[in-house]
Amino acid sequence: MNELIICEKRKAAEAIANAIGIPDKLSFNKLFYYYIKDKNIYVVPLRGHIKEYRNTDKYKSWTKTDPRDILTNSDSIFKFPSTYANNYIRLLAFISKKLNINSCIIGTDADVEGCNIGLVDAYSVVKNSKNITKISQLWLSSLQKQDIIRAYNNQIQPKWSWAYAGEARAIIDAIIGFSATREVSLTLKSLTKKANVQFVSIGRVQTCLLYLIFLRETQIRNFIPKPFWVINAIVENNGFKYVCPNLKNPIQDKKTAENVFNKIQNERIGFIKNKNSRTVLKYPPTPLNTSKALQLIIKHSNVTAMHALKIMEDLYLNQLITYPRTDTDKYKESFNHKENITQFLTHTDYGDFSRFLINKNKTIPNQGKKDAQDHPPITTIKSVDLTDKIFPSQLHSKVYDLLARYYLSLFSSPGKAIKTKCIFSVGNEDFVLKNAVLIEKGPYEIAPFLMQKYNPPLKLPDKHNNLDIKSIELDDRETKPPPRYTDNSLIKLMETQKIGTKSTRPGMIQLLIDRKYIEREKKSVRLTELGYVLIDNLKDIWLEFLQPSFTAYVENYLEQIKEGKIDWKFVSEKIKLEFLNLFDKFRKRKPIFLKKFEDSQISIQANIRQETKSLCSVCKKAPMVVIRTKKKTRFLACKSEDCKTTFALPQRGTISILKNANCQKCGFNVFRIKTSKKGKYFDYHLCPLCWNYGLKEKIDGYGFCSKCENFEIKNGQCIKK
Repeated sequence: MNELIICEKRKAAEAIANAIGIPDKLSFNKLFYYYIKDKNIYVVPLRGHIKEYRNTDKYKSWTKTDPRDILTNSDSIFKFPSTYANNYIRLLAFISKKLNINSCIIGTDADVEGCNIGLVDAYSVVKNSKNITKISQLWLSSLQKQDIIRAYNNQIQPKWSWAYAGEARAIIDAIIGFSATREVSLTLKSLTKKANVQFVSIGRVQTCLLYLIFLRETQIRNFIPKPFWVINAIVENNGFKYVCPNLKNPIQDKKTAENVFNKIQNERIGFIKNKNSRTVLKYPPTPLNTSKALQLIIKHSNVTAMHALKIMEDLYLNQLITYPRTDTDKYKESFNHKENITQFLTHTDYGDFSRFLINKNKTIPNQGKKDAQDHPPITTIKSVDLTDKIFPSQLHSKVYDLLARYYLSLFSSPGKAIKTKCIFSVGNEDFVLKNAVLIEKGPYEIAPFLMQKYNPPLKLPDKHNNLDIKSIELDDRETKPPPRYTDNSLIKLMETQKIGTKSTRPGMIQLLIDRKYIEREKKSVRLTELGYVLIDNLKDIWLEFLQPSFTAYVENYLEQIKEGKIDWKFVSEKIKLEFLNLFDKFRKRKPIFLKKFEDSQISIQANIRQETKSLCSVCKKAPMVVIRTKKKTRFLACKSEDCKTTFALPQRGTISILKNANCQKCGFNVFRIKTSKKGKYFDYHLCPLCWNYGLKEKIDGYGFCSKCENFEIKNGQCIKK
């Protein structure tokens, strides 16, 4: 019997072929595949998806077809070969027909997407061979030799329900994305054409995520800081400085705060009224599923979610970790942790801790709560020195180190900390001193990056109930808006709201960046003006589509398909009809949508430019626009192609152009800059022309409206003081 094993990636095919036998490396149209002669086994790698849904020729034209027809006509989309896939498809056809293949084994990635690639796309090519009498699946959680052999000897029945869940997702997202993108883009064509925006991308998951980012951005933009005051006593103890808050903090009234402060500001002794200590156990973490692993790597490696997932995939293909796409954070009892830990006994960095675990027979990990029945939690399964050439980069080595240390920490005894709370009074005003001391490291011994901040032990007086006070401080502060999302918080948000999957979430963030709806600002992501205007105008007429409830509703049905509870074709048609209803609601309301866009005060530009209302001060012919470069710098430039005038702009903060405020000195638009300093958010106004003049002439503060002697910004206008 001749067998064909279909794999998703080249390295996976190579690992499988080498584990099963001694393969010959063959070539077909410059594509490599493997042949194990003594077992008559062919192993063929693919390159991810070899087919994708696209519009058929009849529906390719945006101007000659109605976007609604994509939803109502079943022949509007078809699964075509991907642009790079024709040779892969020819290779599959050649081997299955010409080489008398009797058995087809699907060895693509062991998740929904991999099942879809193998069982729906690849098998649809090879099943045309009349010789094939058997199809099975190789379910791999790692690419180590023993795991491959074990899976090969225990092949499973194909997970058709998983494959069809992936197919339903692809169809649903294609018809929604194609129809909605066309409808919205064509509606706004007259406006976006002027701004050189080719199309407005809309999608079930991406637009929902953009809406949630918009809600946070709206909170930030509309946030009005409120002042409050705090009084702290500064205590130095055992070489450590403690900032001890007054129990009345925060104080909302300035006069009250000043009265308290004036009464005690010169006091230097605190009378201890009450002190208590308690021991707190610090338990090991729970095993890593994909979301937790992404959050760990993003936090400690300073990479994006997309990059973090790619690094884990590389480590998996190099046989260093288990499969990185899993919802499971609970090990099965059959997982041999003792054997896995033993291989680290000679490791330069983990050897001592591993020996401690083995000697103490600590081979049972702290467990999570979910077994998704797909793979074990993400686990390092091979002991490799951190300087080994197997790592493509230092970043790969660092991520491996994080994952290895995290895994070993699962078996630790709990750490112990002593938490002390001391209430003391200063002139009848009560303050609190809090301290935490780590007395047993527990899991932090091997994974110090998981440890919170701890202090030295307190040395409280034995005889006298007094504390030495270094100073009393009064600080005026303001409430802060919520922070902008980071990759980490977006991954958490999408998981909570059931938006996307463990595999697609990092890519969804990157897609919004590619579409210029969001952009990175250090570790945060901020909404661009294009993204803001799009959602701001959609929310009033199409909220049913934007809200997470619709996306979560679809995800619930996809999960039921995966579990074999419902037919995938039924779900595809059901969601198609329900979205058709949403589509018709948009179409009915789109005159309102269009008018809102026309009335919008923010210009939409291809590179997310903001446009001034006033004309260039040099040519007097065209407005000026805010230009943002790829290096995240920005400047003001004349919109006219014949004028090369540019002005510098502040590089920090969010810029808003006040459309109704013109500088009374030079007549140019006033800008508002919202920024922060030392954790405090504030905004200020400046005239870019005056500011640039001040820079040139080295006049400190010139151009800042708050420092203007004769005028001020009030109610969005520049008026005389």
